[in-house]
Amino acid sequence: EIQQRDMAQCLYQLLEQCSTQEQDIIALKFGADMTNRAIAEVLSLTETNVGTILHRVIKKLKMQWELTYA
Repeated sequence: EIQQRDMAQCLYQLLEQCSTQEQDIIALKFGADMTNRAIAEVLSLTETNVGTILHRVIKKLKMQWELTYA
């Protein structure tokens, strides 16, 4: 339980380092379970742009996570 709390805290800290737009996209994708198309409509972006941003931010978060928990 303590480890899960620490890991959740680490994830929140990593997300805080993301831009507001990246945080919004992550929240809509994983928190609201929206499609890239729906996110694009809400944020006035293209669906391709949303996909690209998601790919990049997830890759960045993964690398930072691995540095923390390697």
